[in-house]
Amino acid sequence: MAGDSSASLSRGPEKGSNYDLIEYRTFEIASYILLHHSTIRQAAEAYCISKSTAHYYIHRFLSKLDKIQYDEVCTVLNENWSDRQRRGGIGVARKKCEKKQSGT
Repeated sequence: MAGDSSASLSRGPEKGSNYDLIEYRTFEIASYILLHHSTIRQAAEAYCISKSTAHYYIHRFLSKLDKIQYDEVCTVLNENWSDRQRRGGIGVARKKCEKKQSGT
C-alpha cells in the first residue's frame, strides 16, 4: 500500500478532501513560480485561476505548509516586483523622450 500513496502523488490528488486538492495546487503553483521565475499573474494564468486565488494559496497555505519554499517563492516575487518598478521607470523615460522628439 505504501507504493500506492507515492504513485498518487505523481498523478495529483485522488478524490478526497478539498484540503488535499488545495495543498496539491499550492505546491504546484509554488513550483511553477520557482521554476519559471514567474509572477503571480503568469502562474495564475498557467493554472487557470485568478490572481487573488494564487496569492491566497501562496500566502495562506504555503506559508504554513513549507516555510522554506514559501521564503524562496517570496524572494522570486519580490525580485519580479522590483523589476516591474524598474521597467515602469524605463517606460516613463522613453515616453518623455518621444514627446520631446515630436515637439509636443
